[in-house]
Amino acid sequence: MCPKTNFACAAPMSAYLAKNDECCPTYECKCPPLKDCPPSPAPTCRPGFIAKSVADECGCLKYEVDCVVPENKCKFTMASGEVKIYEIGQTWKVPGKPCESYECVAGTPATVQRQVTSCETKCALGYQYKPEIGKCCGKCVPVGCVVNGTVYKNGEAVPATEACTTATCFVDTMYGSSVSTSQIRCKNSIELPVCKKGEAQRVPGACCDHCRPAAPTKECAPCVARLVFTRAEDTVGYFRTSINGQICENKGQLADLRECSGYCSSAFKYFAVMNKYQNDCQCCQAQTTEKRVVELTCMDGSKVTREYDVPTSCGCGTCTGRR
Repeated sequence: MCPKTNFACAAPMSAYLAKNDECCPTYECKCPPLKDCPPSPAPTCRPGFIAKSVADECGCLKYEVDCVVPENKCKFTMASGEVKIYEIGQTWKVPGKPCESYECVAGTPATVQRQVTSCETKCALGYQYKPEIGKCCGKCVPVGCVVNGTVYKNGEAVPATEACTTATCFVDTMYGSSVSTSQIRCKNSIELPVCKKGEAQRVPGACCDHCRPAAPTKECAPCVARLVFTRAEDTVGYFRTSINGQICENKGQLADLRECSGYCSSAFKYFAVMNKYQNDCQCCQAQTTEKRVVELTCMDGSKVTREYDVPTSCGCGTCTGRR
């Protein structure tokens, strides 16, 4: 009688009868034919992943438990923990890092390359760097007007380049900075004091008269609307301003450019009701006006229009304003 044996083989081998011509059979461990390999179920993979199989020492295929990324694709884990799969050549960004970009580059396996963008933060004189929300780089925005190497802030007076003008800096973060110029307005001669004997009507280098000549006679002109200039051609360039750094002025004559001027009585009188002396001043001023439109031509040939008031009737009224 043959002894009872429990012959077993380690996987993946199986027990096979070695000799059967003797009284008691003998067994040996051998690899099974490939058609007899034990089945190995493939795991269920989510999109972008594949099941990976490996051959054991007997050549039988066995699937690994975890799914893997194909060698021709890139795996990227977001900060939130979300895993994404990208094809070779694809680029992408991550939220909150606008200066960083990523690309899936071919290789064995494919790899993820990170690129960081550097921003130029140095700005020209008169500009300041300002970051932009949600963008990698900001931009240089104007903060002042640059005149002869000096930066003037918005609303600040700028040295005028022309006589009898004033210049002011205006800054717009969208359209840039510009220097606006305007003519110095002189007082009407009727508002000026009478020049003293030997006194010059205008100081050399000044833009306006500071006194008016004494009237040659005692007859005074009444308060009426009069032409500012006796010659219409003198009105050319009367309205002058600067728009976006360009000088704009009227090229045509203004036939009805008028002002109120003339004599109004003034006195320092005794008022019995008040029981004291008081000033009784009357000034020549506009009673009614009309709107006029003037066309201004700029240096680049563009045209703009502006409105101005022209007195149609004048009269004497109580003086107002500072003394």
